[in-house]
Amino acid sequence: MIFVGNSDSPLARERFYLISKVKGVTSYFFDRKNLSLLDQNLKPLTLQTKGSYTKYHLSSPFYFWKAIKQIRPNIIHFHGVSILLLAFSLIGYKGKVISTPQGSDINQGYRGIYSIFTRFLLKRSDVITVKSRYMLNRVKFLSGKWSEVINWGVDEIFEETKYVVSDSSVVKIFSPRSFKEIYNVKIIIDAIEKLKSEGFEIHFTVATLHDHEYLHSKKHVIDQLKIKADKLEMCEILSDTDFMISIPSYDGFSTTLIEALFLGVKPIISDIKPYSKEFSESYLVTKTKIDVSELYVVLKKEIESISIARKYKSQRVRYAISNYSRKSQIEKLKSLYFDAL
Repeated sequence: MIFVGNSDSPLARERFYLISKVKGVTSYFFDRKNLSLLDQNLKPLTLQTKGSYTKYHLSSPFYFWKAIKQIRPNIIHFHGVSILLLAFSLIGYKGKVISTPQGSDINQGYRGIYSIFTRFLLKRSDVITVKSRYMLNRVKFLSGKWSEVINWGVDEIFEETKYVVSDSSVVKIFSPRSFKEIYNVKIIIDAIEKLKSEGFEIHFTVATLHDHEYLHSKKHVIDQLKIKADKLEMCEILSDTDFMISIPSYDGFSTTLIEALFLGVKPIISDIKPYSKEFSESYLVTKTKIDVSELYVVLKKEIESISIARKYKSQRVRYAISNYSRKSQIEKLKSLYFDAL
């Protein structure tokens, strides 16, 4: 099997690791970033220099075709389906194709020339895996094909860690998303700032992949700033948090939402379709419009009734175990791969 993804993506690396645990499957990783073939331990078997942007895209089908010829895989698994010219490498390939589209691939990224190759890959795929019911319906709309819902679970550390039982008057709120415009972190900060100015006791933590001077300019609002927090740090924060806020304008299905539920945290989420289709129970999540005033009202109501949010921590954990345990997801992967082989 050849798994196609970006080796610098923690998500791609983790999913490749899970697939490599399926007995009977010998796994190789084709790194789209460097056009290199990696072994099961992600050690390079071939090395390429990608050169200019144009040269990189023009040469990518050739290097992938070489990898296919060298390994002769029964299965090629694409992690992300916005593959552009890489699609030409599948001409003449007789094996099975599995695709795992990301949220952006089939939503805001599905445009122009990208949509042509994305649709080609979806239609060529023997199996398509998606993380949520909304993505399942979206793929059906774009390609006419049904998908397998596999959410991949979360790292065992989130399943094994116990949450802190708190009766403190200080409400702990966590924003874990990248500081990009689509994640609306500024809206979250503005709403928290307004609440703090009114005297609400809040400990506000922000974790993001990239540092930004704006975040430092809001030190009077942000009590703790984490840049590139690892899993252990994320788990530590979530284990002692009341609310996790994720209000993107677009998204597929955030793994951080699942991690939060495993630790009893109540997510406050935007009312976008991928989220709304997945959650309907009010004790699990609270939905808000992507607006400072709306988020302020929602947060104020939740803070004023904090005892209720804390009361349902154990129910959120049980829900996560029932729906998102890694063990159950690995069993789904095994079945998927055995059927494809």
